[in-house]
Amino acid sequence: MQLHRLKPERSLWFEPLALQHLRQQLQSGYRRPAFHISGLPCLPPCALMASISCEDNLFKVKAFQGVMGERHALLIGMDFFQDEKLSRLLAPKDDVYALREALLDSRIGAFDSAEVLFNSDLVPLQSALHNLFDGRAPDDLLLLYYTGHGLIDRSGALYLSLHNSNASTPSIGSLEADFVRKRMKESHAEAQIVVLDCCHSGAFMDGAKRAVDQQAVTGQTFDIGGKGQYILSACSATEFAFEAGQLREGDPDARPRSIFTECFVNGLTSGDAAPQSDTVSIDSLYHYTRAKVLDRNMPMDPQRWISGGSGDLVLANNPDIRIPVPTELRNELLDGSKFGRLGAIDALGKMLGDAENPFQAHQAREILEEGLKSSEWVEVKDAILAALGRASDISEPPLDDGATQSRPDEAQARSGDLQRIPPRTLTARWFLAGGILGAAVCLVGVYAWWSFGPPSDPTIPTALRTENATNAEALRQAADVRDVIAAVQDENLNLKRVGVEKDQQIEALSEIQSENERLKGQIAELEEQLNNFDAPQQVATALEKDPEGRITSWSNPDDLPDLAVLREKFSDGTFAPEMIVIPTGTFLMGSPSTEEGRSENEDDTPGTGGSQVQITFTDRFAIGRTEVTFAEWDVCTADGGCNDHTPEDRWGRGDQPVIHVSWNDAQSYVAWLNKKVSGSEDGPYGLPSESQWEYAARARTTTPFWTGGTISTKEANYDGRAVYGAGEKGENRQMTVEVGSFESPNPWGLHDFHGNVWEWVEDRFSDSYDGLPIDGIPNGETGYTARVLRGGSWNFDPKFLRSAYRYGDSPELRSYYFGFRLSRALTP
Repeated sequence: MQLHRLKPERSLWFEPLALQHLRQQLQSGYRRPAFHISGLPCLPPCALMASISCEDNLFKVKAFQGVMGERHALLIGMDFFQDEKLSRLLAPKDDVYALREALLDSRIGAFDSAEVLFNSDLVPLQSALHNLFDGRAPDDLLLLYYTGHGLIDRSGALYLSLHNSNASTPSIGSLEADFVRKRMKESHAEAQIVVLDCCHSGAFMDGAKRAVDQQAVTGQTFDIGGKGQYILSACSATEFAFEAGQLREGDPDARPRSIFTECFVNGLTSGDAAPQSDTVSIDSLYHYTRAKVLDRNMPMDPQRWISGGSGDLVLANNPDIRIPVPTELRNELLDGSKFGRLGAIDALGKMLGDAENPFQAHQAREILEEGLKSSEWVEVKDAILAALGRASDISEPPLDDGATQSRPDEAQARSGDLQRIPPRTLTARWFLAGGILGAAVCLVGVYAWWSFGPPSDPTIPTALRTENATNAEALRQAADVRDVIAAVQDENLNLKRVGVEKDQQIEALSEIQSENERLKGQIAELEEQLNNFDAPQQVATALEKDPEGRITSWSNPDDLPDLAVLREKFSDGTFAPEMIVIPTGTFLMGSPSTEEGRSENEDDTPGTGGSQVQITFTDRFAIGRTEVTFAEWDVCTADGGCNDHTPEDRWGRGDQPVIHVSWNDAQSYVAWLNKKVSGSEDGPYGLPSESQWEYAARARTTTPFWTGGTISTKEANYDGRAVYGAGEKGENRQMTVEVGSFESPNPWGLHDFHGNVWEWVEDRFSDSYDGLPIDGIPNGETGYTARVLRGGSWNFDPKFLRSAYRYGDSPELRSYYFGFRLSRALTP
């Protein structure tokens, strides 16, 4: 369809009678007729969009660019779910109302309505969708926004979870994406926008037709026969949307936000999505949002689909237009001819008074001040001062009687006025400058004479020059004598020092002889004690091992060798997961600023400019050789532990890593394990600290992965369609694999630190390592409730598998890409 445009911010003034005619035009018919306004092309009245107000018996109508029939939005937010498998979300309410405020703001979205449905059931929501899409005119603009959990069934179809959705069977109680697509296709509105902020939202346009192993976004994913439909999703069909941290404890003003929606709304309200344009199109808003999301370095990549149009669909006005000063004006002021500079000053001076473009006015002032510093002509300098509204600060010398004096009030700031300097004033100024320059030359000459002495002049008497030469020779001879005397004194000191050292050596030799006699006596005593042993006795070891050489019991942790494999045996005959003893040592935690794909939270300073943190382990500890498996978890639930939570499996149980476990679930497993050891939930087992995890993952390597500067799908389980560094594309398994499947562990014998499943650690999340304990204990005082996850998983790009990568999420969240491994203290 043809998009009709008017220049924004343009005001049209009508007498009341003409306004009545305009209202009749706006309210008439299914397709609103065109009308003509003097000075403007013939346009449909729907192209005029604004509230109409009365000022001095006139009515002001603000023009809006774009397809301007009616503008309606439906905003759906879901943060609470009856199914315990769907974790509660913190961001949706704030996200929904932040977007609603922007859409209804007359300076930004100027929408006619923005209905909100929160934690709704299916039937009211379907009714609201009919109200949004049915009975609309072709030039109406409709926007649908959803934030919550996205669910996909085994065929790959997307469902938007509602209050009573069933996570295991998404078709029960959820809104099917196909229902929304049908409403869009049947609607007469030719401008439709759908914004989905949920996991798997990229599957919206694929429906059940896309196989699970097909690429999520292709050129054919959106083809539903409509016009002007624009779909934005927070991520692809196989990715997950994230909230930007959690509420800060003790900070009532802090609010959680979805990363995608936060960037989307900020692009609208700040105008940053199109800073130099008077409007914000949905296309520019998408590019801005995607760039900002990717800057957060989170494992999500916003997607878009466009049908029936170029994508240049205007969504909102820009509330903060930042049209820059043309580069040519600045270049002319700084490098142009005198008259070219005066012309540039005239143009820049007019910009200073533009109240509707404060950004350009501020930039014009900065350019004028820059030109003032580098001005070569007095006329140019005074013209700049006049434009800036300041009188020249150069004092004028008195002139002869009858001369015209230049007064400060003659250089007033009027746009376009250029002051001419009287010739006699210029002469006086050059005279003053010449006097100052002459005085400076005199001072330089005096300084040179004083510093370096008078020059050799043939008019100086010969006797005086001869006398000076004789005195200089005498001074040199005296210096030679002083050098000889100093050498003799040094030789005497050396002779005395030799005598002293000889006496000291004699005394030291006597002491050594005495010490030798004492040591001989001790050796004799030891030999006598050794001869008194009738038979040597073998010291019994306190270590017990299983047939595979794994240590199952020990009485003294000091007896455990470094990198020994432990499989602790409990009194009931069951065993703990395999652990490996980690040696003491020091390492640099985080990533250097040069590491590809790094995040700003991987050093000791929030934002840019930080450094890695040195962590020192003075005590050894043990860490899980692999991630905890379904088999090990099922032993816990069979024994009455783990809060009877039986996680759902997708690819089998057994040696598959346990998934669908939250941080809280992992703590319940730890509590059960400690009871087996000590009878108390407080025991040696726990989740590793973040620094323990990275120390073990690196195993004394300093590269992004323990494998080196890159990684392959032969070494880890991740989305092999993406590459890191000099790596190559590999396999995309789209599922977890059994723990320890890859032949080569890291140098300390540990498996799966990179990929397979994200691993919960003990620490609270933080924006940086500022305040991180340097002795390896967990960081528990960050002000966040979110807990840290490490290592990446089967469906993430390799950059998220780096040893230094970290992100935080709610400790209540369960996901089929979340798991954990254990840590064990070896000292009380």
